[in-house]
Amino acid sequence: MDFKRCLNPKLYQKLWENSFYYSPPYLVLCAFNEKPQQTLLKAFTVMDWEMPGTKENFINFLEKNYPARNVAETLKMIENCVS
Repeated sequence: MDFKRCLNPKLYQKLWENSFYYSPPYLVLCAFNEKPQQTLLKAFTVMDWEMPGTKENFINFLEKNYPARNVAETLKMIENCVS
């Protein structure tokens, strides 16, 4: 992610940890969307989110990479943003 490359590690870690408590789960969705793409533009649309299997893949990603985070709460926050 660009934030990780641009910010010093201590500031980035603080931003990352606080992002779960004080904002929609933007950073974790960006991390989930980090995949090889054909262009430099990275977009993760509502249509991508609604595709079959995406939510299940996201749940697996969240449980693997952020086991201390509440999956149900994170999903609820995302659904509130996209609906």
